[in-house]
Amino acid sequence: MNIRWFAVVAVVVLAAAAAVFVVSRGADPVPTRPDSGRSTTPVASSPRAVPGASRAVAFVERVTRAGRHAFVFFHRGQAQLAGEPHTAFLATMQKVSDRAEGLPVDVTDPSEAEIVRRYDLERTPLPAVLVFAPNGVLVRGVVEIDEPHLLAAFATPAMASCMKALSLGRTVVLGVQGAATAANEAALLGPRALVADPAYAARTELVVVDPRAEGEAAWLAGLGVQPTSDDALTLVITPAGSVAATLVGATTKEQLIEALQPKAPS
Repeated sequence: MNIRWFAVVAVVVLAAAAAVFVVSRGADPVPTRPDSGRSTTPVASSPRAVPGASRAVAFVERVTRAGRHAFVFFHRGQAQLAGEPHTAFLATMQKVSDRAEGLPVDVTDPSEAEIVRRYDLERTPLPAVLVFAPNGVLVRGVVEIDEPHLLAAFATPAMASCMKALSLGRTVVLGVQGAATAANEAALLGPRALVADPAYAARTELVVVDPRAEGEAAWLAGLGVQPTSDDALTLVITPAGSVAATLVGATTKEQLIEALQPKAPS
């Protein structure tokens, strides 16, 4: 299963023909393009802040480092600031000022040329909003700019952690478990052994999420996970954005290593 599950909680969707990226601090972005629908799996990295350069880059750095979501409203020319999308953007940002901050950015501003190039904004229908989680990863692109869609763009910590790891080229071992699931400790035996192995430590990351926790159900459903599952689940998500394996109950490191082996073309 490909993790194009960010349709609800973790995607950048600019348009059917627009490029899509994920952001995490410290590396150059790697674009992917949606082949259908309104979303795709982002796999990339964040712009670096350069003194005296892009306002957008500096804004994202400042807001996310303060532990809040950064919403960047990209527009083309001043006329788009007079429309309903910008009005909705400002009103929504006021309502969520305790956990987010917004900034309008004109893509025709020469100082924004680099970020426009990085995110292919010249070919993106504007206005559009890019949303960055507190860990610096780009979690969503919003093209239907109204309060419901903006409010839905917030990322949960677990989802943002998954996206950050993928953006750094790591394999995510996602432990889906909570108070209502069985075999929790046994399910973590394999992932803990894997990430402790020097041969895999630098390229794997363990993320644990409670499927019944607030806000988690939507993106987990896209992975084929039902929040009512009785057993702990372990998903292996490759850097390419595909679920290599879904294991039920107890796991071993050997099972996970096998899931990571390249599969022969069918």
